[in-house]
Amino acid sequence: MNKRLSIFLLIISACLIAFIANLNIRFFFKESEDTQKILWVTDTHFTLRDRSINHFVELASSSKYSNVFITGDIANDGILGILHLIEKKISKPIYFVLGNSDHNYYQEILNVQKSIKQNFEKSKFLHYLDNKIIFLDEKYALIGFDGFANTWVANEYSQFHKLIESLKVNIEHSIKMDSKKIIILTHVPPFKESCWYRGKVSSGKQAEQYYCSALGNLLLDLSKKNKQIKFIVFSGHTHHVSAEKFPIGDKHQNIDVYVGNKFVEGENKFNYYEINNKNFQPNIKHDFSE
Repeated sequence: MNKRLSIFLLIISACLIAFIANLNIRFFFKESEDTQKILWVTDTHFTLRDRSINHFVELASSSKYSNVFITGDIANDGILGILHLIEKKISKPIYFVLGNSDHNYYQEILNVQKSIKQNFEKSKFLHYLDNKIIFLDEKYALIGFDGFANTWVANEYSQFHKLIESLKVNIEHSIKMDSKKIIILTHVPPFKESCWYRGKVSSGKQAEQYYCSALGNLLLDLSKKNKQIKFIVFSGHTHHVSAEKFPIGDKHQNIDVYVGNKFVEGENKFNYYEINNKNFQPNIKHDFSE
């Protein structure tokens, strides 16, 4: 009887391992002091000839940061070369998604994603959040979604449909695993109300290129069904800072959306954010280099 039970448990264990592997879920239990923070940057638009990448490497290497988040538009050209340089220079977990400047969304979205995955799937520190759930600890799930704006068109609409369906599966599995907070890194903000320009919400047809209604609708639906969970979104794309609970005045108060300013502003000003490890609220910082 014991032998049969052992065989049964072995089979169950194998099935669970295969199931988790198929979902592409990764576990990363962060062992850092409470005083450490997460560094978040967005829209860095690096080139290999740009000195700003050296400033970023120095900043990210600081012992005050346990992890690094990058929410797209990492490079203006040569995304693979930039990522290899970051991987070589920074020895701590870096979680990132891609933005529209990282590849041609109109034609090459799947090809570039495939190339990034092939180059960095075994990286110790550099983690592309294409279709993964990473647990920062027992309560916090981290999920990535490259995203797309309402006006972008792929060769086949099914490309974008697959992306949003994959995100939905990952969020639902995070919910089933009792995550208290689900952190989503994406490039394009999910709501029009989060897209600010010159101190006010963008309007008209121009606003359509700055947010992803498919992501917004998904978050509204899942947040309504799971009010016990806090959904926290970090995004970029607009090059203007915004922090909103969405929708304002509505019952969906378990969604926080943060839109980051571009990393490089002018000749020598660098914008970045320090995220508190406990409540995941970011504070904007500025560096001025000589």
